[in-house]
Amino acid sequence: MNVQTLYIIDKRSKVLIFLGVLAEGVSINQQELSNVLGTIVSQSMNLNINSFTQAKVNDNSYYFGVFEKLIIILEYKNDIPPEDFVLELEKVFSKKYWDILDNYSNEDIPKFKSFLDDVKEISLKYIGSTKKEEKIEEPEISNEIEPVPPVEKKIGTYPLIEPLKRDAYPEGIPDYSRDEIFWNEAEMLKNEYVADYVEGMITKLQIFLSISLTHHYEIYIDFTNYPSRPELTVGQGLLDELGGNLGDILFFYKNWDTKVPPHIIEIIREFEAVLMKFKVKGKLSDTSEMPEAALPDLEPLPELPPIEEEITEEKTQKEIPSESKDTSSNIIEIIIKTIEKSGFKIEKSEAEIFIKKFQAKYKRLPSKDEIDSIVKGYIKQKEKKK
Repeated sequence: MNVQTLYIIDKRSKVLIFLGVLAEGVSINQQELSNVLGTIVSQSMNLNINSFTQAKVNDNSYYFGVFEKLIIILEYKNDIPPEDFVLELEKVFSKKYWDILDNYSNEDIPKFKSFLDDVKEISLKYIGSTKKEEKIEEPEISNEIEPVPPVEKKIGTYPLIEPLKRDAYPEGIPDYSRDEIFWNEAEMLKNEYVADYVEGMITKLQIFLSISLTHHYEIYIDFTNYPSRPELTVGQGLLDELGGNLGDILFFYKNWDTKVPPHIIEIIREFEAVLMKFKVKGKLSDTSEMPEAALPDLEPLPELPPIEEEITEEKTQKEIPSESKDTSSNIIEIIIKTIEKSGFKIEKSEAEIFIKKFQAKYKRLPSKDEIDSIVKGYIKQKEKKK
């Protein structure tokens, strides 16, 4: 067995997490490496889990296995390494790094370097053990191949957002910390999105998402059984445009792990990212008007007590200049100017939608405090999208 180099790819993120040189005199060409790994990863997408195959790229021979979480690639000379060798490499690597393999950061990748000692030890078992090399037809590779798979990755097969640091619940959430955990999950979401509790429960939320001036959505999430997978509900029209099954397009939702579950906000962030992807491709219809969730949940103002002093129409006109009266047009101008002072911009038509919705719901125009609430909510959404 004459293995030159070992490469281990994280199948989920398509990232090289381990490179081990196993023979003397082997040098690594970084530009060529990107081309080689991109080609092999592209081929692996058509293979089943626990399958093995060969590849020949730039006159070099490779043998690789595709597993649930990893792609193990061996560059070799002469005879093909045995399958058992690749299987043992995957088994030992997954067992050794099980605690960080599903949720590592760039800072964790150097920890994988220690696997080289294990590789050398495992290799000793297979010295002289080879598999007869089969004839391989070398694929045509141009010098212009990009160091990424040539086919577009399907939405839902990889994460669209960076995962947060997660907590482990191997035995479920203890009763004494359940309320605190639920509260923290809900607050993380409410601090970033416009959201309201449903039925007064902190584990049931109605969330308002606005990804453009013409695309506004209401979604509902119920995480009462957390750390089990939450229930995510959207309108049937949107569901049809997204393909009919949220589990197919949300990576974290589809690959939910009850022992190390994602945070609830990760699901909403990922859903928002999916909506943006579909919108860019022109697959989402305009929703036209903002849903009522965009408006603050306000109680009608109490009636003012009668004023003792009689006010004549003439006196009113003198004391209150006509330009200061709260009319729909004036309020729209106030909203536009206030938002512009904060460095953002809102179209007049969008401000008009806010006011029309408010009037339809409360049968009156908003007060100054309510206008401030509307403006702050709009600015908060814009700042989040920056």
